[in-house]
Amino acid sequence: HKDKKTHEAMGITVTGKVVNDVTVYIDTDSCDKDTVIHCEDRDRTIEELYNYCEQYGDGGNTLAGHESNLCNVRVLNYSESDGLYYANVKRVIRHIVSKEKWLLKTKMGKHIVVTNDHSLVVYRKGNQTICKPHEILKNDTVLVSFLCTPCDLMLCFDYQFDQIEKIECIGNFENEYVYDIEMDDCTHTFIGNDILVHNSVYSQFDEVISTT
Repeated sequence: HKDKKTHEAMGITVTGKVVNDVTVYIDTDSCDKDTVIHCEDRDRTIEELYNYCEQYGDGGNTLAGHESNLCNVRVLNYSESDGLYYANVKRVIRHIVSKEKWLLKTKMGKHIVVTNDHSLVVYRKGNQTICKPHEILKNDTVLVSFLCTPCDLMLCFDYQFDQIEKIECIGNFENEYVYDIEMDDCTHTFIGNDILVHNSVYSQFDEVISTT
């Protein structure tokens, strides 16, 4: 917002006037409404999680034109230090889009449907890489979770790295809701449909230079 050269190239003149408390929605990553999220109490689709948080959470709000609900439900996530664990969520987000729909499927049969701009987590030559669907390579792998034998009436999950069988555009979302999660930790990831994916982020700016 302070990059005057870029604004000038766009024909925008910076006036120097300051506006406070502006929220900017950074990513437009989104998952299909039927994406299953492993919540600490039970599994829910991401649409069901949004609706649950709207009814039972800490209140809904809208930021930067995107509908979102604050969330007090922990969901399954992964980090290199902790493995699989239940992580705190900041909010669940939804918005209506018309854009390409991509399918990622692994050789274990795990699959997820996302928008063309959703960031996916792949492992390339042993390194974690964040990329869009069209950037995924044939030899990339993804982290997938799977259900182990239940113990003490609780569901236990383990994970492994699985090869990608296919990644392809399968049509379009047509003026329909898609969803994402903003995590409340430093991983910026969550498990959706048993696949580790990237989350979305809101950023709060204290001041933005207004333009004319």
